[in-house]
Amino acid sequence: MAIRVVVIDVYNTLVGAPDRTPYYEQVFVDLGVPRERIYPAVRDLIMCRQTDSLEQAGQIFLEHFSVDRAGHPQAIRKYMAESRRWSDTVVWLPGARELLYWLKYHTACWGVLMTNISSGGLESLNRRLNLESTAHRCWASCRQGRVKRPEDPECWQEIEGWYPGVAPNEFAMIGDKADDDLEVPKALGWQTFLAQPDGSSIPALRQYLAERVR
Repeated sequence: MAIRVVVIDVYNTLVGAPDRTPYYEQVFVDLGVPRERIYPAVRDLIMCRQTDSLEQAGQIFLEHFSVDRAGHPQAIRKYMAESRRWSDTVVWLPGARELLYWLKYHTACWGVLMTNISSGGLESLNRRLNLESTAHRCWASCRQGRVKRPEDPECWQEIEGWYPGVAPNEFAMIGDKADDDLEVPKALGWQTFLAQPDGSSIPALRQYLAERVR
């Protein structure tokens, strides 16, 4: 079956950092927050809303984790610095940008980026990597007001609604996590491709798409 819409996860599928754990997590660990609580809080409190600044995001975290308010100013400064330092290490995975430009300019296929991301993170990727210029559209959780989850089909159904007339089996979802990225679209009838988080599967992905895109 031909593919008419390619939806691609961003982090660890197209871009990545040498250290996959954001540096700011250690700020909260040092304040006594269990590390396993940090990403769910980032996802549920920050990635599904437009925040005005890193300072605002830091304040939201500290209140959520009930950190003593006396320590807020120093913790927020550290959070802001570590967030910026980690963001500056994010780069394109080898061949990823070229893949997106090929899809955009040399095929009749629509390319859509899909990512759980904070507004600050999206701004950083656009400023440093011109992320959104590489695709036709971008589904970003901070704009859509919800995060993609393996138990929630509405995120993928929203993208289906962008392309009326395209059958479910003419969509393809590309991502590095079988559960978070691929489970729901596969159940919806989409084609799927499991990417490697180091970018090593991008040549195989390009071949896979070359055989299927219109």
